[in-house]
Amino acid sequence: ARGSLLDDFMDFVEGKVSGNSAAAADKKSSASSSPADSGDRQRKATGASAADLEWLQVQKGDAEFEKQQLEARVAHLKESCAAAERLADAWLARASKNYVEKDVKDQAIAREKALRKEAERLRSRYFDVKKELVDVDRRLSKISSDIDAASRPSSAPPPQTPTSTSSTSSSSSSS
Repeated sequence: ARGSLLDDFMDFVEGKVSGNSAAAADKKSSASSSPADSGDRQRKATGASAADLEWLQVQKGDAEFEKQQLEARVAHLKESCAAAERLADAWLARASKNYVEKDVKDQAIAREKALRKEAERLRSRYFDVKKELVDVDRRLSKISSDIDAASRPSSAPPPQTPTSTSSTSSSSSSS
């Protein structure tokens, strides 16, 4: 019963996260990435402030947490699907025995069909969550590259310019 309660809760959370439809997921991903993409491109062109870099770090932390949660959910769904398949096979084997009474055999067949249906439902959810995981991986990769790009223009060039100029002039004077 406890696992079932957890599964029901995760179904609820997945429904809220995914928006219960592919169109809602597309709308969510385009809404969450489009403004950020244009804002990130603009920050790259003008140089990112410390607040922008901090915002990107927060976004990266959120994406990493979401990735961990989705990975755990994928593993749980995979294990649950395999367990349902094993139970269905056991019920089918029980129904296949010749010495079993007809009503017991019918119950075993019904249970096997129900378990196969449950395994298929879990498999479908597994693939849906895997797709979400791929999207989060892409988002995380993009955020990481945005952090790298935002860090370079704002902090890297100023210290390198005076250092390289002084080392060049000192090396040219020693030659």
